[in-house]
Amino acid sequence: METIQEHLCKCINCDTLFMDENPQIGAELYPLYQDDNGLWRTKYDIESPYTIHTVYADTPVLEGEIFEDGEESFFGCDQCKTDEYLIDL
Repeated sequence: METIQEHLCKCINCDTLFMDENPQIGAELYPLYQDDNGLWRTKYDIESPYTIHTVYADTPVLEGEIFEDGEESFFGCDQCKTDEYLIDL
């Protein structure tokens, strides 16, 4: 089973987890594993001071999307189409 370490963020609007493309300085790295379908998942439960809910082991982790906003671009939730609800874990 392949494992990696990634920074994570969560959309608090739709509860989706993402690999964080713009982590805060000193953000924690979390272990992920790739399942038989090629989807990355959390390896352990995650207790973060930034969220009120535990992120449980085996939760899918997506890659998110880069959106264009005029001359600027930003990393955001591909379901909510914004970065407004993303919080670092």
